[in-house]
Formats: sequence, C-alpha cells, structure tokens
Amino acid sequence: MNTAIIRKSALFGEVKAVPSKSYAHRILICSAFSDEQVRVNGAGSSADVIATANCLSAMGAKIKTDGNDFIVTPVKRTKNCVFNCGESGSTLRFMLSVAAAAGGEFTFTGEGRLPYRPNGDLIETLASGGVTADGEGLPLKIKGKLKSGNYTIDGGKSSQYATGLLLAAPLIGGDVRIEITGALNSGNYIDVTLDVMKLFGVKVLREGNSFFIEGGQRYISPKAVTVEGDWSNAAFPLAAGILTGEVKVTGLNAESVQGDRAIIDILRLFGGDIEYKNGAYIAKKSPLKCAEVNVENVIDAAPIISVIAAFAEGKSVISGAGRLKLKESDRLAAIIELVSAVGGKAVTDGETLYIEGRTKEISGGAVSGRNDHRIVMSAAIAGAASGIKVTDIEAVKKSYPAFFADYSGLGGVFDVE
Repeated sequence: MNTAIIRKSALFGEVKAVPSKSYAHRILICSAFSDEQVRVNGAGSSADVIATANCLSAMGAKIKTDGNDFIVTPVKRTKNCVFNCGESGSTLRFMLSVAAAAGGEFTFTGEGRLPYRPNGDLIETLASGGVTADGEGLPLKIKGKLKSGNYTIDGGKSSQYATGLLLAAPLIGGDVRIEITGALNSGNYIDVTLDVMKLFGVKVLREGNSFFIEGGQRYISPKAVTVEGDWSNAAFPLAAGILTGEVKVTGLNAESVQGDRAIIDILRLFGGDIEYKNGAYIAKKSPLKCAEVNVENVIDAAPIISVIAAFAEGKSVISGAGRLKLKESDRLAAIIELVSAVGGKAVTDGETLYIEGRTKEISGGAVSGRNDHRIVMSAAIAGAASGIKVTDIEAVKKSYPAFFADYSGLGGVFDVE
C-alpha cells in the first residue's frame, strides 16, 4: 500500500480530532521526569509520538501502552543510550536539550530527511552550557551536563529549539534564563510548552521573549492528564467539508493555545462556511475567493491552505512560507506540484507563494507524496474535489494513522495500488 488513486467525491459526516502531537510530546517528557507515575490519556499512536516515547524509554522511563493511553513511570537514573528519533523533528530538538540537562553520553539517529534538517543553532547553545557534540547532522553524539545560567537561542529557524531548552530547565538544578532573539516563528508552540509545564507544577516567568525558571523546581505528577485534539490535522477534514460537502469535527478545544486554531479564521477568509455548534465545528461546501495569508505561525497548515487557494477564485498570496523548504520534504516544491496537478498555478520567490485558482479543469492529475504526511493528506483532500493520484500514502502514520479510514468513513473514494 503505497499509492492511492483518489476519486472525486463529496465528503459528509463526522470525525473526532486526533490527539495533538504538540501536547503529547511535551506531556510525555514532563511525565518521564516527574515525581511519580502519570497516566497520559488519548496520546494516540502517531509515529512521531511513539518516537518520543521510545527515546524516553531508552533513557530509563517505563512506559506502558493501554490502547491510545500511556502509563509513564518516571526515569529514576539516566541511562547513556542511543535515541532513534524516527522522522520527528520535535523528538530530536526536545530530546537534545533534555538529555543534555540530564547529563551523560547520548547518540541521536533519525530517518528520512531528519538527519539533514538544521540543528546548528541549538548545538551551539548547548555548547555554551558545557555540552559537546561531534557535529550537527545525524548520527550525532553529545556529551556532558548542561549548567545553570543564561542561554540565548535564535527563534527564527524553529521554536522547537526554545521548547527543548524550556523543558530541560527544571532538570538542570539551578536558575535558568532563556532569551529568544530574532523573530519567533511558530510562537504559539511556546505557549503550548508553557501550558504543559504549568500543568506539571513548574513556574516560568516570562517577559516578552525572555523566560526565567527558578532553580529547585521539578515536575510534579498531575496523576492523569488528557491530550487535547489536534488543530493541525483538523484542518484536513474541515477543508474537505468546504471543498466538497459537509463535515463536522469534534474533540477540539475552542480556547486552545495551539497556533493552528487560526485555521478557522483562515478558512473563513477564503469564504469558507464554518459554524461552531454544540462543541463541534461544521464546515460546509462554499464558493471560495482568493485571500492573502501569512503562514509564519501556522507553517504546518500551509499545504492545505494552498489547496484551498487552488480552488478559490483569483490569485492568493501566502507569505511567510520560507521554512517550508526545511520540513519533512521541500514543501514549497511539493505545493507547487500539487496546485498544478489540480489545475491551478503556483510560483514562489522562496518566501511567498502566489497561487492562482484553477484556470482549467483537471481530473486525475498525479503528485509525489514525498514521504510527507501533510503533502499526502493535502493531496487526498484536493483529490476529493478533482481526482488525483498520490504516492507514499503510508506517510500519514507520522501524525494521523487513521486518516484514510476517516476519509473513507466520510465517503471519500480511493483505490490503492
């Protein structure tokens, strides 16, 4: 099962939002270093979350699964070990800092494009705290124990660097101050980090992009915690409703600090009819118009936003898209290919996408999924509106393993070859 031929079809029905990877990663890490056992309810089974759980297990935590739940018995004594981070950038960037704070010798490996994704700024920051590394790409070995003190990290490349340092701070022992310089891209992910740390009893004093964690704190078990629904992946069924039929999405926190909650306003900006009723969001087929959107803080939603733009009337402008080149695939190139495959036109200057809505009717175009979960899912939603062939469909396991089951349940039609 590697290629799907997506048939044009109308999607109707209801789906429950999958668990938030952003919350699950952070909750698992805090659980593994808390004072006693934690039950993490509804963490899901995405490959990225499993990668983080496996790294924590390698480090000495005992993690049992119970359906979609994890029962985490904290690390008692840190082990020197090898971490296989899979294709998860979050796992790698978070665990680099966490392992450095715990102290020891650790080797990091990864798969897909992860070995080639940038880590230099984070490695340099860890070095300022006494941790040495034998390079920047994977495989990568670090050695030493992070000291208390002041740390500076550039927020322009990835908020994951800052999150890793924040999660590590209570493990260091002394006072820690973290200064984020430059533009803070995807800053709402920092809000998720602070939300989870607060849940585990750690106080972080924030002034703008400066964070102070007083020494002597540790993570305190909340006994049980439930992972909230994921706004990033909810964008796909919502877009399906707007493009083809009517889809209800349940299990989302309307007050969530997840940055991708902005997808509701963005879809409405394109003319999408979305109603919030009885705790659920209902997206209905709508005539779409072009729009201007900045995706710096919703970078993971850029592929599906681009699909909406491809079916909107007129020329849309999607700015703040430069970091798409550094994701699981070169998503800028992937988006241009996908928009073209459904009859639109897309060009980029490297930072901004210019997308002209469908100028010709194309049915059954073909794209490479590039082993990228968000490209595969975006192509499937586009295919429901026009028909398409997409490769690498197993990539959805990274974040939304049940995507094609949910897609079929909504009436989506596809053949696998």
